[in-house]
Amino acid sequence: MLNRRYHKLLILSIGLILLAIVLFAIRVMSPTTIDANGYLHEPFYLVGLGYFSGISGLLVLIIRFVLDHFHH
Repeated sequence: MLNRRYHKLLILSIGLILLAIVLFAIRVMSPTTIDANGYLHEPFYLVGLGYFSGISGLLVLIIRFVLDHFHH
């Protein structure tokens, strides 16, 4: 039963880390433009979401390994 929960945590952490990679890739490939008034238009929110997803994935991965280590 506990092994299944650890497996789900591993899948969740890998998913969050992959989501972060995809968000950063989209950010790099998105065009950045400056309009006539001098305003910069770029999808900067992707950077924050990418860092949030990556750090969350790493935290879940660390928690999974700590729980697995102390359980056995």
